[in-house]
Amino acid sequence: MKYSQPYPVLLAEDNVADLIFIQRAIRKANVPFSLQVVSNGEEAVRYLLGEEQYADRKLYPFPALLISNMKMPRMNGLELLAWVKQQPNFQNLPVIVMSSSEDPDEMSQVITLGGSAYFVKTSCLDMLSQIVKKMVSFLPEQNQEL
Repeated sequence: MKYSQPYPVLLAEDNVADLIFIQRAIRKANVPFSLQVVSNGEEAVRYLLGEEQYADRKLYPFPALLISNMKMPRMNGLELLAWVKQQPNFQNLPVIVMSSSEDPDEMSQVITLGGSAYFVKTSCLDMLSQIVKKMVSFLPEQNQEL
């Protein structure tokens, strides 16, 4: 599938090694993501609200997709997801939560809170690339306003 432009994607990830690995998987998957990165849920909230350094939407465009790590300091992935889904302007934002845990309760909570998907992190680049390719299905159609 061809895309006319990359989609702005916000990644909330506090682990630098995981961030680098996810970036490699995105490149390998050749998906249309223009990645913006924050290190915790509170920073993701500031980004989404366009506050502080994120006020310039040309530099920090509103994301078409939010990918959040589950376990982060200050505000974890579930808390971030719950906050996003409580905001009237953000309810349609697809939120994907990633975790190293295969905890069925965690997975269930993500879906109950309105998350689009829950993916388990893997240390295999090929498998993570396949997960990233699946994330494309949660993006809005190209012809829709972002």
